[in-house]
Amino acid sequence: LAQVYFFRLSLSMGCAGSKKYSADKPAAKSQEPKQYSWDTKEKKDPALFNIEKKTGVSVSRAANEINGEQVNIAECVNCDIFLCDFVGALFVDDCQDCRLFVGPVSSSIFLRNCSKMKVVVACQQFRTRDCKDCDFGLFCATEPIIETSVGMRFACFEFFYFSLKEQFDKAKLSVWNNLWWQIHDFNKKPGETHWSLLPQADVAKLLDVSKCTAMERNEFQGGRVVPVTLGSRPRPTATSALVVFLPDGSATRVVESFLEHAASRKEWALCQTRTLILNAERCKALLSPFGDAVVKNAAGKSVSAIEVCGPTITADIASLLSDTSSWPQKVVKLVPEADTAVAVKNFFENWKAEV
Repeated sequence: LAQVYFFRLSLSMGCAGSKKYSADKPAAKSQEPKQYSWDTKEKKDPALFNIEKKTGVSVSRAANEINGEQVNIAECVNCDIFLCDFVGALFVDDCQDCRLFVGPVSSSIFLRNCSKMKVVVACQQFRTRDCKDCDFGLFCATEPIIETSVGMRFACFEFFYFSLKEQFDKAKLSVWNNLWWQIHDFNKKPGETHWSLLPQADVAKLLDVSKCTAMERNEFQGGRVVPVTLGSRPRPTATSALVVFLPDGSATRVVESFLEHAASRKEWALCQTRTLILNAERCKALLSPFGDAVVKNAAGKSVSAIEVCGPTITADIASLLSDTSSWPQKVVKLVPEADTAVAVKNFFENWKAEV
């Protein structure tokens, strides 16, 4: 009986050596090795992103060489360094007496234990620690931070080359949101001053573009990408005007045209600029003089504003905006003079960006 049972069991399971078993078994397939995105990514020389222990030399990185990667600069002395590309993050450690340009940084730049640096940089976040006697031409989308640092001097970012605006877009930085003067000092003490304003005219002297090998000299010539603002500098006149740009497909072009016009008016001074998404409550507070339809249309959307001052600034701008063919009323509005002070305070100081 045992032999009969074993024979039947073998038939039901199939014999490993039988032709039937071999025919039913699928043939093994050769599999290609699985590829991941990082396997196909172009491998770049790590030296592109690490600049270390250089003395008295010029180092340049051209557009698309860094392409959003993190860069580290350390232990450099008396060097001219130009990173003419958009950068993911930047760390600068133990450097002294260097001139440094950094294209738009999508996250943060952190300087530690540096001295006598001259830096022009655009970034989302800015921080120094244990630094002294440094000058900055700064664009920063958030409040710049200094910690245990002294002799820090700040002015507005002022630089140009042909691909700079495109790099700001890649880094997701709005050129109109620059808080370069709103310095937060972690070690602020009564009677001590750790930072001050650098004269704006000195920004052009911070760098020697002839030392940059990433591009030709003529590529640095052109208009401004970032508006140069007074920030917390003294206003040349007591009165200012607030011009608001409503959400519309042509708003960016209109803002750029207005900034270009403002720069051409010697009697005007550009105080500050900002773009902010406004909720319904804020829209009502800012835009109610222009009617319910304007308030409703702007709620939850991006609104831009520019503060300008000058001897007869309100009348000047009212006259300018009367040409509705150049300045469409559906896009640009002049805040009533009686409401300007409160609107400026709210838009540029009280209202924080909602996350």
